[in-house]
This record gives sequence, structure tokens and C-alpha cells, in this order.
Amino acid sequence: EGVLMEKKVNLCIVGAAGSGMTAAIYAAQKGVKKIVVLEKMKRPGGCTTMSCGMMALNSPVQKRYGLYYSVDDAFRKLMSVNNWNCNAMMVRKWLNGSGENIAWLETLGFKYDYVCTEVSDYSKFPKTTHRVGTWDGKKWLYKLQGPILARCLMENCAKHGIEILTKTRAARLLQDKRGAVVGVEADGPEGTIKVHADAVILCTGSISSNQELINRYYGSDEYKDVRIMAKVPHNTGDGHLMAQEIGAAFGRIGTLFIGPHNHYPGASEVTGMIIRRPHYMLVNMYGERFADESIPIENEFGWMMGLALDNQPGKVCYALID
Repeated sequence: EGVLMEKKVNLCIVGAAGSGMTAAIYAAQKGVKKIVVLEKMKRPGGCTTMSCGMMALNSPVQKRYGLYYSVDDAFRKLMSVNNWNCNAMMVRKWLNGSGENIAWLETLGFKYDYVCTEVSDYSKFPKTTHRVGTWDGKKWLYKLQGPILARCLMENCAKHGIEILTKTRAARLLQDKRGAVVGVEADGPEGTIKVHADAVILCTGSISSNQELINRYYGSDEYKDVRIMAKVPHNTGDGHLMAQEIGAAFGRIGTLFIGPHNHYPGASEVTGMIIRRPHYMLVNMYGERFADESIPIENEFGWMMGLALDNQPGKVCYALID
């Protein structure tokens, strides 16, 4: 009743950004025939279009430059930086397959041009960040990878006959009498759509624009004045809520990485650059220093000095500039 359209497919994917389109293309390559991807925005891409580069170990790009990095070393360093608060098995799986991800993208026609570090001194730290750019004879001129990568994924979806329904927001997961997920009900531009599927994959965005979920996982109104990276309107935790509704098991949602940073819409890059320089003292609201200001220059993971800020009164810091 009230259903405008019904479809029967082999695979329904919710979310047409980097993970959703990747899942669709890979499934098609493995022989899955009828695939539909539901996307609530008016075009695919999501936060992938905002991405600057991609981290990987022992990719074809690094091999072309004669670079090799130990997965074991990277694993130990990442887990130490995160104080073992994240899922060790998932981190290991990600690192092991990161180079293969780059190789797979190359088969789709997407090429990275060079690799770099995220710090000022390229001689100190491994070059693991893959970037798109052009060489001017002296240095690489950086290009934002996001739009190029999103376009490549969209073109490959079209090549494999994958249907992407935009302006179509998934509302709930459909279940049979045994409780198995058998499809998705969505709100399309002209009415309700029911997609009956042999399998469903949730590839939706984060919870960064859902204040209720942020309060649930990070404490009452503790973060009401905090800017969250990629806090864009469409990141409302839809997949999380749909899975919760059918009784899915909860995974652990880790702590937020708190600034100083500039990765949210309308942010000032100049402010972020100033605060990340070692020439200024950073103090909390009581005028006390709480971190080594040279961390962003001297440490590969210097931007995570924000974890120290997260423990300061009011989660506020000031840069003292002479």
C-alpha cells in the first residue's frame, strides 16, 4: 500500500560514495548480475569527493618509486598511537590489503602520480600518502583526488550496468518471517520504493551530523561547540539507525579526533596552519601548556595532539602569538 515501485535485484547497496560504488563494482566483477545502489543525495560521491589522498603500504605506485614499508611496523605504530582503542583485526586487515586497493583502482583507470608524507619533513617519515598531481620539473603540483576518484567509480558503475538511484533515501531494512534481511524500503523523489534483494550492503556515512547519536556516544552535550571533520548535512547515521532497528549487534565507536584542524566546511585553513606551527605556545583556558607544540613538525601523527586537547577543561585551547 502506497508503494510507487518495486524492484527485484541480486544486490542492493545503500550509499553511493567511495565504499558503496567500490562494493558494487567489485560485486559485478565477481559475477553478481542485478545491482542497485540507493543514494539520498542528488549525485553520487558523498564525502569521497572531499578526500585529498589515500594511505597505503607497498602499492604499485610505491614499488615504481622503489619504496617498501613493513606492515608489521605500521600496525604496531598505529595501534600504539591509538592506545589499542580500535579493532586490531580490522586495522591489520586494512593495512594488509591497502596496496592491493591501489592496484585494483589502477585496473579501473585511476592512477596516482606520487606518494608523500603528511608532515613538513619528507626525509623523516614513510611516504605512504598517495596523491594525484603534475610534475612541473621541480616539484609535484597537487590535485584534489576526490572528484577524480568519484568520477572514475561512477564511470565504472555505468560500464558494469550498475543502477544508481539518486534522491532516494533508504528508510528501513526489509525482513522475512525468520528475521533475515531481504531488501530495502526507500523514499524516492516520487514516492516509496521497495527493493527486494538477495543481499544488502550498508555503505552509508558517519554520524557526524546527527546530534542525538553524537550525544549518545560521546556524552550529553559535551561536544555541542565542537566542529567535527566532514560534518556535512548528509552524514546522519542512516545505516546505523536502520541496522539498530532490526537488532544488529553494536560495534565500538571510538573517540573523536579533536583539532586543531581545518577539515570541515567553511573552516579557515590559515587558522589551522597557525595553530599547527611550533612557534606559538598552546595553552588551555587556565593558561597552562598541555602538549609539545613541535609535535606536528617532529611526529608523523602530530595532528593527533588533539587527543591531548580533548582532555583539557572545556576542550578549549589558545595559541599565544607575539
